[in-house]
Amino acid sequence: MVAADLMHRGASFTETARRLVREEGFGTAESVSIAERAYRGGGVARDVGYLLGWLRVHDALARGAATLDELRAGRLSLDALPEVRKLRAAGYARDASLRPNFSRSFLSTSSGTTPRKSPPSDAASLIRLELTKK
Repeated sequence: MVAADLMHRGASFTETARRLVREEGFGTAESVSIAERAYRGGGVARDVGYLLGWLRVHDALARGAATLDELRAGRLSLDALPEVRKLRAAGYARDASLRPNFSRSFLSTSSGTTPRKSPPSDAASLIRLELTKK
């Protein structure tokens, strides 16, 4: 959201990438990637959607309304969890057999993401293809 805000305030691409390195603690390559995303997508629409989803998931996890194991079962709405739970209880669905890096540790992943960089890093970690067996 910092990159999108800077873009809308008139900062250049270079100014935005440098700010992400100097003040937000991102690496050079990561900063360029974030700035590219903001400037290519208009700076708001897509990332706002992702942020709202991330906040809903974060809240559901914090309240105990969902677990990481339930959420890693696939792309589904938080509103669908009660039905998925019923399907599991009836034997029509089963737990996921693969686990993303993020679910192994809240503190970091092998790619170097940390809670300080979230979102987008934690959200991205939930959908990475670096999966391992339970």
